[in-house]
Amino acid sequence: LCEAAERISRLRGCRGETIQDEAGRNIFRCRIHLKPAETGISAVELKNILEEGNPAIFLRDYLATQGSLDIDPRPLKGKDELWEIINRIESILEKVQEEK
Repeated sequence: LCEAAERISRLRGCRGETIQDEAGRNIFRCRIHLKPAETGISAVELKNILEEGNPAIFLRDYLATQGSLDIDPRPLKGKDELWEIINRIESILEKVQEEK
């Protein structure tokens, strides 16, 4: 997840970090922070686009209205699926920024 957070942090208006589960369990997630003024899109909008895509991607979104989404690795079948998520996010952000 650290690699994913680093890659997210390279995107304009984004910051990635590895966080531990809030309940203290030994579960770590990649949190994506977005600055809509720089990315051109809010976390809620990104979440909606990811969910409407093919295949649909669902991230933990309880902080979406505050500008953050979490990638939970537990349902993923391996690193390839993690990179698919990161690639899709990069693609969406590039498209949004090109349109602006």
